[in-house]
Amino acid sequence: MKTIYCISGLGADEMAFSRLKIPDHKLVYLPWLLPNNKESIR
Repeated sequence: MKTIYCISGLGADEMAFSRLKIPDHKLVYLPWLLPNNKESIR
């Protein structure tokens, strides 16, 4: 079984892939990391 890593775009989360079904593949949803307090964009 192959693995597919799903990364959502800005403004979306793992729910964007909730209906995605690909036979014989394992879907792994990678969530966005929450920034630390006062962390810059860099």
